[in-house]
Amino acid sequence: MRARAESRLLPWAALAALVAGIILIEFVNHVVGAIVLFAYVALAVTFVLSPARLSAMESDDREASE
Repeated sequence: MRARAESRLLPWAALAALVAGIILIEFVNHVVGAIVLFAYVALAVTFVLSPARLSAMESDDREASE
């Protein structure tokens, strides 16, 4: 249950980090924006390679095959 909630929240967090990075690069400071975009990439990689996400996908596959 917790893994499913986390997998729903991570895409929104990644999108928020991307938007914040773009806004910071355009309007505030290029260095700060670059740091936020780096955090976005790290968050996206974490989301894609998350063990909780992978196990949730495997359990969904098992449920679909039954």
